[in-house]
Amino acid sequence: LHDALPILSNGQIDQSQYKFFKIRSLNTPNDYGMLQEALQRRQKHPEWGRPDLILIDGGKGQIRAVSKVWQENIPIIGLVKNPDRLVLIKNHLNHKNALETKVINLQAEHPTLKILQQLRDEAHRFAKKHHARLRTKNLLQ
Repeated sequence: LHDALPILSNGQIDQSQYKFFKIRSLNTPNDYGMLQEALQRRQKHPEWGRPDLILIDGGKGQIRAVSKVWQENIPIIGLVKNPDRLVLIKNHLNHKNALETKVINLQAEHPTLKILQQLRDEAHRFAKKHHARLRTKNLLQ
């Protein structure tokens, strides 16, 4: 199991800064657990720099899972598909002590949505390419 973390610097995807984590704590796919492990391990490397924003491919559940382990005060947003929309965490808990979220629908051609889609799609491309390399390596062994 693996999780990919591409980086956007100055509005451009920076492939030299990509991070790829082999998930160690899980033997079966678990989206929330994989996100949590990757981001917990990411936080252990301050030499990689501090992100200004964390974009998660997913919605309320993924954002809540990440917010449980991310310790820095950095905005976390999710990008949900079909139709693409943003999910944000409000800065307070509700009466049930749960994080409040807000969904924002942007027009399909909105520049913010376009750059976030590009980043999400690049993360998928990078992860698929790396998985294919690992499958080929394992097949040849």
